[in-house]
Amino acid sequence: MFKPIEIIATYDSRTFSSMGYVEVGNRWVKKDSIRERADTTKPTKISAESAALLLQDYDELKTHIIDVERGLETLHDAIGKEKKEKRVNHRTS
Repeated sequence: MFKPIEIIATYDSRTFSSMGYVEVGNRWVKKDSIRERADTTKPTKISAESAALLLQDYDELKTHIIDVERGLETLHDAIGKEKKEKRVNHRTS
């Protein structure tokens, strides 16, 4: 019925959204496109085993993130102390 029109221009995501497009994967498609909706991934059922593995991975990831946060805080504190010492040394010299 209608031929798809290829847009050859550069727009930001807000402009595309205001024109009635949504991003599906790495492509922009018209919101009303039934075919594209059918092509999107659908949720799948997961077993109790896979859910347990996902929760375990989540806990491990959360632990790593906490460790990274602590390391960044330590680094931030060390840099702050170093800057403070340089200011004190600069004043006394």
